[in-house]
Amino acid sequence: MTIGERIIQLRTKRNMRQSDLAKAAKVPVSTINMVESGIRKGEGLTVETARKIAWALGVSLDYLCGVPDEKSEQLPAAVA
Repeated sequence: MTIGERIIQLRTKRNMRQSDLAKAAKVPVSTINMVESGIRKGEGLTVETARKIAWALGVSLDYLCGVPDEKSEQLPAAVA
């Protein structure tokens, strides 16, 4: 799942419009739109913008970015 798909899923679950999320995250609506539509992917977001969106959605930045929960999934082994 992409970061945009995860944002859509979370936003929809919370009955938020893109404008509601943008206002709560204090980012432009165009940013939300571009991320959700895949024009602006995770690599194109600053950590600060992603953090604001995660906070507005009530999730951790790790969750928003798709980092697995160590309790439910095996984390990849560290590269030596």
